Amino acid sequence: PDPHSQTVETDPRAAFAIHACPSALLFPFVTNQGGLDTRIVVANTSLDPFGTGTERGTVKLYFFSNGEAEDGNPRPVVTQTIPAGKQLDFNLSTGGNFGMPPIPGFQGYIIANANFRYSHGFALISGPGGQATASYPALRLGARTGFPDPEA
Repeated sequence: PDPHSQTVETDPRAAFAIHACPSALLFPFVTNQGGLDTRIVVANTSLDPFGTGTERGTVKLYFFSNGEAEDGNPRPVVTQTIPAGKQLDFNLSTGGNFGMPPIPGFQGYIIANANFRYSHGFALISGPGGQATASYPALRLGARTGFPDPEA
């Protein structure tokens, strides 16, 4: 050792950070009014034959009413963890799997913020007797790191 050198101590720093890669889906029109009901599916497609790293995570659903709800927008719902290769599947009227409660009487749009990258969604609006009246794929809003939480 050099007699003229000094040891300098510094606080440790992280060399890198790992962040979750959420993705957001927009369901632009959903309803459980006028005899109609909407079924929503959000798939975690990180389980595939291409060697994609599997991910698991919750989905936080934000509800935006068309203005007719007396109590405003329903509070956001956070599901249980959805494993790779599984789907969140629910009806507005009855709820569904992964702890999704019913949201009866709601009409408006939903943003689903999935805490996994490979989310894809689909909506089916059905009429009396379960007859399909309309269906559409959810619109991907892309990766939303730092997705703002309206409750914060």
